[in-house]
Order: sequence, then structure tokens, then C-alpha cells
Amino acid sequence: MQKHPTRNFFAENLSDWTFSNEAAPEECGFTSLRELLAPFNLSEEQMLTEQGLQQYLAKLEGELIRQGVLVDFLQKLPPSVAYRGLLRMQDAPVEIPAPDRPPVKVSGCDGACESCFQLEYCSVAKLVLGRDWPAAVAKGHINPSWTAFFSSDPG
Repeated sequence: MQKHPTRNFFAENLSDWTFSNEAAPEECGFTSLRELLAPFNLSEEQMLTEQGLQQYLAKLEGELIRQGVLVDFLQKLPPSVAYRGLLRMQDAPVEIPAPDRPPVKVSGCDGACESCFQLEYCSVAKLVLGRDWPAAVAKGHINPSWTAFFSSDPG
């Protein structure tokens, strides 16, 4: 790998430049969960029981871990909600995992609490939205999420 100059911010002299093996910005990139999980062909037509869906999610998670992506959804999500979340996020950009770096985390949280698939189960959203949380849960997905901009579904 070609060495690229990077700033050594830990040096006493901040004007000091060092060389490292870090990837240059042009060597970095993005992919999607759809591409990472291509062999699985995610679709809404998955007619599985909750237990079957849980086993299928474990396979998907194993594949993502193998590729350097850690799914970090809320632990208390029912399998059907977690799967719908993966469907919703499948075209959102995900940093391409580098083998020599920690796994890339996919949390499902984009900061738009009202439109989040985890809203009903999230204590942070409950705290942030306060007394509006029950109404947001009842209406569900009242604000568009940035993930909608990357969806392949035109509708």
C-alpha cells in the first residue's frame, strides 16, 4: 500500500508530518447492506415464523460480521421489526469495512426518532420526544428518514 502523509496530532509540534499506512481518501468507499447480503436476496416476501425469522437474522448477522459489519440494533427488538429495519436500510450507504480496522457499526439510528423503525422500543427516543413519544409511536414514521433517499423503491 502506498504511504500517504497524515498529520500526527499527538506530536508536541503540531506542524510535524508523519507517514503512515492509512488508506488515502480515494481508497475508501461505501457499499450497501443489499450488496453485502446479495446472496440472501432480502425481500418483504419472507414468510417465516418469528423463530424462523430469528434464525434467518442470525445467518444475515453472521454474514455481515464475516464481512466486517456489526449490526447493533436494540436488543429488545422483535425479529420481525429487526428484519423490516434491515429491509429499510438495505440501500443506505455503509462504509466499506477494512480488514485492519474495527468493524463498521450499523445501528439503525439516524437521529430522526419519529421515523425510526426502533421507535417503539427505544428509551432514548422516549426521553427525547417526551410526552410526544406516544403520539409518534401511534402515528409511526411521521417524518421521512434520510434512508428513504437511498431506497430503490420509488414509492
